[in-house]
Amino acid sequence: MYGILMAENGYPRPDKLEAIFIFWLTSFNVLLELNDFPRHKHLNLHLWYLNSQGLDLRKKERRIKINFKRKIINSLFFLKFFNKSIVPGGQSSDPTLLDRALSIFLIGTLSRIENKCNSHLRNIFFSRINDLVDKDVCKVLSNSVPDFFFSNIILSSSLPTHYAGSMTIAHDEPFNKIFFQSPAPHIVGYVHGGFYGEYLENRFEDLEKALSDEYYGWGLEYRNQQQNRFRIHPATDRQIKHLVWLGAAPVSKLSESYFRGIEAITSDADEYMKCIADVNQEITYFIHPSEIDKKYNGVFRRNCLSGDWQDSFQQESLHLFDRPGHTHLYKCIYESLPFVLVYSKSWLPLFKPKFVKFLELLHEHNLLYWHHDKESFLSNVIMANKATTFEKNKFTILRNFLEADQ
Repeated sequence: MYGILMAENGYPRPDKLEAIFIFWLTSFNVLLELNDFPRHKHLNLHLWYLNSQGLDLRKKERRIKINFKRKIINSLFFLKFFNKSIVPGGQSSDPTLLDRALSIFLIGTLSRIENKCNSHLRNIFFSRINDLVDKDVCKVLSNSVPDFFFSNIILSSSLPTHYAGSMTIAHDEPFNKIFFQSPAPHIVGYVHGGFYGEYLENRFEDLEKALSDEYYGWGLEYRNQQQNRFRIHPATDRQIKHLVWLGAAPVSKLSESYFRGIEAITSDADEYMKCIADVNQEITYFIHPSEIDKKYNGVFRRNCLSGDWQDSFQQESLHLFDRPGHTHLYKCIYESLPFVLVYSKSWLPLFKPKFVKFLELLHEHNLLYWHHDKESFLSNVIMANKATTFEKNKFTILRNFLEADQ
């Protein structure tokens, strides 16, 4: 219904707008069933929910810094003639001066564009769905659907014709204005963290692919590029002196709607973790940035916050991953940090074929242990003598796998 309406009114890429709308509506339905939804129009429901639960408080709405340097760059009108620009996420951890300038110029340009809601279009949409949904639900939607979805078409010669970056910008102003731009720009989407290429069903990944004309992963997609979030360190042997268990982001009903099977995986992983903690309390638990309640203090005695984790400690630690979705795994592979995964074989039907092949490669090189082989995991990892060596060739093998399809 929404996509048809946008096509009828000449919007350049109604399919992309519809993908954002369906993602929003699916998330809103989850919150509606929980009777825990914003009573005002809010586009980024993921962020709203996290903050409403007291989670992920460091990830507030982006605030655009306006300083003297940015004002100077925004005044450089010639930058628009490059016809391409950078949106946040998925870019290099060490961007070039030109990339920085293009990104800042884009922020300034988009912020200056006032794109009002087409009230007439909004009224048509709700008049069409009025006979299709319950009246009470229709009223809730009318009060909740953001005006963003009915923004006017943007006709501007000052905007780039090509963009590259993470399509999570769909929920963030002013960057999401590009989806109303006419003619429609060419968009290159990049993976920007964990979870991507892992789960068979991943709503975030599906959305970002739907918004991209080209899409690149970090080794688990059809098209790939070498990850560029972490600096690449030469593969080297590492002496292991500590064991570190990597914490994961808390799972909620909303996140369960993103990744099919994450609820079962979380339950299995939590139970297995408790069993390991009963055997060895010398393991340090690394608290995920969004675990502000430190819920695993009762499982492991030693806990570590991200700000307290020194580079030297990381380099001497064996990093233990007990579930998918960790961006930190790529950091280990490319910064030569020792690691081991411990998974249940029952999870494999939930994963994409290439991720399963990656797990098989890890298992082949003793970098992954299955839950049913607990004795091997305990003897070779948990209770192994300290000061063992993690061989550098393992990093090379994994990098070659991830970079084979670039």
